Amino acid sequence: MKSIICFLHVFFLLCFFSFSPIANGQEVGAEWVIPPVLESDDIEIPYDTWDFSRIVVKTNGKEGLCSRTGEVLIPIEYDHLKPKTDGWVVAFKDQKQFLFNDKIEPIGLPYDRFHAPGNRLSIVYKDDLCGLINEKGEEILPLKFNQVILLSYRK
Repeated sequence: MKSIICFLHVFFLLCFFSFSPIANGQEVGAEWVIPPVLESDDIEIPYDTWDFSRIVVKTNGKEGLCSRTGEVLIPIEYDHLKPKTDGWVVAFKDQKQFLFNDKIEPIGLPYDRFHAPGNRLSIVYKDDLCGLINEKGEEILPLKFNQVILLSYRK
């Protein structure tokens, strides 16, 4: 009997809140009580990153990165952003790649492209040669190799 009463209470609450104006959000055409911080066509919280405080926003076909407070971390001017698990972000614009470290500092120029596997290092490519840089953009391996393979060792 207790389970039926409990079920009816939960059912009543679900019905009440599902038809309540509280649950339906902003009414179309209504005046904002608290205006939005940033206008965006789409918002994406990357599910495969370590940091949920960074949000990819999209406006007019361009992407940028914002904090949860609306602060623009990377301007909304890139064709695509790819947040990485270690906080790095690979940005694509006009068929070029840009790399930002976990502090959102641009690093890695003047390379043609990057492969940032998520371990605070990035394989960099230029003129069909590759090397390795760290999170500060410092070359760990110079651009003189045909291939760089990062291996993971666990103790």
